[in-house]
Amino acid sequence: MSAYSETIRFAREVLGCGCPEEVFGRVECVFEGRLGEPEPRLRRITIGDRLLIHVRQVEGPIQAAALIPDMVRQGLAERNAKGLNRFRAVLLADIEPEAVMAAAQQAFEALSETDDKVHVHVLPSKAVAGI
Repeated sequence: MSAYSETIRFAREVLGCGCPEEVFGRVECVFEGRLGEPEPRLRRITIGDRLLIHVRQVEGPIQAAALIPDMVRQGLAERNAKGLNRFRAVLLADIEPEAVMAAAQQAFEALSETDDKVHVHVLPSKAVAGI
């Protein structure tokens, strides 16, 4: 399966994106950062003119709680600047996923600048394989 098809599968099947077919006519996926840097690499996925997804690997709940505020603020700023509709912050956690989700959710709920078009997901790394 191509990276394009995998990205569409990820958005629809894993994240539950209900965007109409025509939105998937333009899909962009880029990486920021370098392997081995102290900060986790950021994967940005933009789907059509609607959906922005930021994906980062985390090592555990402490890192998740520390990343979520800036990750969400940056994602919201980018979403709004580009005139997109929704933002999804995705943390990839292979260790303690339940604790990572609890920490991420608590950090997310403490933010005042979010809206109902922002969501946080915690998934295993294999969820983005092929993208």
